[in-house]
Amino acid sequence: MNFQNSFESVWVKYVIIGIIVYEILFFISWMQKSETILIDIILSDLVILVLGLVGLKHDELLLELQISKSFENNPMLSSERKIKSKFSEGKKHEIISELQDIIKNEKLYLNPNLKIKNFAKRLHLPEKDLSIIINDSIGKNFSSFINEYRINAACLLLSDTNVKISNIPSQVGFFSRSAFNKIFKEIIGQTPSEYRKSA
Repeated sequence: MNFQNSFESVWVKYVIIGIIVYEILFFISWMQKSETILIDIILSDLVILVLGLVGLKHDELLLELQISKSFENNPMLSSERKIKSKFSEGKKHEIISELQDIIKNEKLYLNPNLKIKNFAKRLHLPEKDLSIIINDSIGKNFSSFINEYRINAACLLLSDTNVKISNIPSQVGFFSRSAFNKIFKEIIGQTPSEYRKSA
């Protein structure tokens, strides 16, 4: 018996027990010749409230179960799904090599407005395909890929003590010093100031 069928059995059991308890209490109050109408109303309200709460919980659990099953059964919705490139390994290697040559030779990473579409157009590829190739071949997204070039350039500038650290972010393609510091620390493991002192 699966979880859903099991839960439905319990739900039916709750309804039956609730009705039996209600009928027993109503019969006892009627036998004692008390204010049965008032008790009947109170008990009816309580039974409806309890069954309603159980019913709401039942729906929430079933909905959660159905959603989780949908994710398990649909590979497009699964978080473990990794989109693979439609290109062969050789073609992907060729595209990445060409991309790296353009980046190194023209130093396009120094442009803070650089977008993947700039490269996709030059490589005659749709942006989505180039993004998948970068992720698949290098294991990074486009932004991380470009930021590594920027941080390498920053390291060279940091080795020159005549260059002010505050001027480096804009020189290597970052819009702000805070973004530069954050990414530098993530990649190098030190702040720019610490890196300069240790160089």
